[in-house]
Amino acid sequence: MNTQLIPSNVRGFVTDDPRFIASRDGSLNGKLTYLWHLTGRRGGTGASDFASTSAYNDLAPFLGTGSATLPADPVGANTEVVSSSANDTSAGTGARVVRVTYLDVNGNVAHTDVTMNGVTPVSLAGAVYHPLWLETVTVGSGGVAAGNIDLRNTSSPTTIYDRIVAGFNKSRAGRMTVPAGYNGYLTHWQVNAVSADGDYSIAALRFTENGAISTVLHTVDLLFVPSNNSTGDELDYIKCPPLSLVNIRVIPSSSAAAVRMDASFGMLLVQQ
Repeated sequence: MNTQLIPSNVRGFVTDDPRFIASRDGSLNGKLTYLWHLTGRRGGTGASDFASTSAYNDLAPFLGTGSATLPADPVGANTEVVSSSANDTSAGTGARVVRVTYLDVNGNVAHTDVTMNGVTPVSLAGAVYHPLWLETVTVGSGGVAAGNIDLRNTSSPTTIYDRIVAGFNKSRAGRMTVPAGYNGYLTHWQVNAVSADGDYSIAALRFTENGAISTVLHTVDLLFVPSNNSTGDELDYIKCPPLSLVNIRVIPSSSAAAVRMDASFGMLLVQQ
């Protein structure tokens, strides 16, 4: 018996959309696919929420007035995972095991599961070249990370590459790097301004003419969002080549402690 689970068109959703096919089948035209949705957040946590109101700030929750942008990727430097809370341990009430997902030396997607040891750093066994995200694998009775859980440089602990904020289970750095052997296609993005106007940019290491990789970030799209509003835009499957970085940035009209900026974007990855 052939049972149709989803109509061909429901509220404008068409089942031959490449995103739907990739999500359903894990492939597109016989090629392996990933469908990723990345989020970013900055602000709303203290007095030092934004480094500048005249230049772009990356949407990472661990950046403050000391830096507008994320540090360069570790590219194989020794890294470690540590919490600001003693409750994030193998038998604690917070995060017990955290998965670090990243690109390895060959640009392939890899992950390493780290058993937490509270405020004592745990060295990462795998060599991280480009961080993708952190997320909890197991948690205690609290259900979420008890403290801020950082992926940081072992030799320079103030260099933080990613963070799960206390009370959550996944990092939100608003960026990703396209894996080797895949082309990335930007599908859409969404931005939210809280208590201040925001001038948002989604940028990628790609040239506009042909989508070839670049060594500098170029703006893909811009959105201006008034305070206490949100908006989004379709990105028409803009192509990003292997190993190109994509991130979202914002110029806020205020850096006050109550200001928060959120954003997200979708990426369809298709094997070359």
